[in-house]
Amino acid sequence: MFSVGFGFILLFVVLLLVSCREVILRFLESVGRDGVAQSELCRRLGLPKSTVSYWLRVLEREGLVVRRFVGRCAYVWLSKYAPRGFLGRVRVGVVFALEFPYLPYLTRLCRDFGLDVEVKFFDNGVEATRALVKGSVDFCISPFVTQLMYGALTDALEVVAVAGCGTGALVVRKGLCVGDLSELCCGRFGSTRSSTMEVVLTSLLYRSRCDEFRVSFFSSGNDMVSALVSGLVDAVNIWEPYVTSLVNCGVGYVLVDHSELLGVHPCCMVATYRGASEDLVGKFIELLKASVTEFERRRDYDLIAQFFRLPKQLVIRCLEKYHSPMVFSERGVLRFMRKVGVPLVPGNLVRFRY
Repeated sequence: MFSVGFGFILLFVVLLLVSCREVILRFLESVGRDGVAQSELCRRLGLPKSTVSYWLRVLEREGLVVRRFVGRCAYVWLSKYAPRGFLGRVRVGVVFALEFPYLPYLTRLCRDFGLDVEVKFFDNGVEATRALVKGSVDFCISPFVTQLMYGALTDALEVVAVAGCGTGALVVRKGLCVGDLSELCCGRFGSTRSSTMEVVLTSLLYRSRCDEFRVSFFSSGNDMVSALVSGLVDAVNIWEPYVTSLVNCGVGYVLVDHSELLGVHPCCMVATYRGASEDLVGKFIELLKASVTEFERRRDYDLIAQFFRLPKQLVIRCLEKYHSPMVFSERGVLRFMRKVGVPLVPGNLVRFRY
């Protein structure tokens, strides 16, 4: 009787263990390339941490899953979806902006080199940088201000190159006859949160001694355009291609051009996760520099318009203000941040590879 009972118990344990293994594999299949934090995996499946940890070690040894630490958090993928560069795939998260007209050349050069590149556009810098911290992308191109915030909070990323010079401007709604920012002291402004747009807007308003302004934060450039058109805000601090689109459509006019105020200045950076392969990062930055050179030599506006899905004439107008991002060194970037009121940058956050 004892042996029969023990046999049933043993069978139950075996079935339970096999079930845990299959449940973990099925869940990782469902999240695909996004992967999942190990802590979230435990929560979603309702399994003890020790059980999940045990099976992940087993599955790693079998080559079925990949774990990668981003800061202090472990993320997990099925091996076929893993983001590692040595698997021949690089995922790049980018804020949608025409500061990066070299992107179609970058994707072409990477593929010529043998890297399968996936470019994913995001509406704002917070989303793009969060994707890097979560392990959903291998590189992100987003505002340095946003990367600085996430870098300080998580110690999970490293800034490795300048990606684009600022193209922002403060655009005022047509019908408001304003000659100076001080005339909008009680105005309603739109911006994205935790971004270069927010930092520059705040700096502009305080310099103009505005103390009763109201700022509404939006999740995308398109949302800001809609808010300006509808009269929800009086002005938006926004970037290309939205600046030129608003002016061309007669919706607004430029009151303050960031470049006229600050000179040519760095805005967005290339960041990667801390601990990324030095070979991969070095090669990616080398290809990025080559793509900038290729764009400046060719300026194929048809190619760029197709890549960004924008009208060719709009692209041409926007790129009249283009400046190469490669003119800035680490020191130049940090000097600009102090100029706009962000004096403290963690010493281990910025390490350019050129």
